[in-house]
Amino acid sequence: MNRKIIVIVALAAVLAAGVGVYSASHSGTSLDGEKEYDLTAAADNAADDAVEEDAIATVIEGETYDSDVEESIVNEALSTIDVEDTAPDYADEIVSTTFRVKRTVDHTTGEEVSPRVVLGTGYAQCYIKFDTDGNFELFIDASSGKIKQGTYELFDSIISVTYGDGIGTEYDIISDDFETIAYIIVNYGDYDVYFG
Repeated sequence: MNRKIIVIVALAAVLAAGVGVYSASHSGTSLDGEKEYDLTAAADNAADDAVEEDAIATVIEGETYDSDVEESIVNEALSTIDVEDTAPDYADEIVSTTFRVKRTVDHTTGEEVSPRVVLGTGYAQCYIKFDTDGNFELFIDASSGKIKQGTYELFDSIISVTYGDGIGTEYDIISDDFETIAYIIVNYGDYDVYFG
């Protein structure tokens, strides 16, 4: 073989190797310094992610399910839950108890204040009670001795009341850990009166 051809082939091989080394060390960067996106690597990464997601399974009650199967089981379970059934039903409890003043809180500051300061010395006689016909009595102003009466409706943890004079308001129900009524909160001026 001609010596010139061997030198040219050797030079071409060296040049090709040099370009390969440069390309490998500067992957993702063009000759003018701008970033390029390596489509081959991106495709490989996407394929790896898809394989990983397909391989994920969840153990439920000792059985193994694919994530799609798990999702359908969860969706089916959620669709059978009736939201109204999950809320505590206070209807029986509310009519079986006469609720007395337990505490008073300044609703502007959040500080607890003595019921004697807010309601006077007769605070121990104050009460609220409800009957099965949708009527209620509220005795909160011991100094005047007046009893407020009206009607009520129960909506989950809210008691919507309408006094005899037509004015309406709402009382919040706070439940305890056993989902029984801990307090019924009645707004009284600048205070929240907790009946329990």
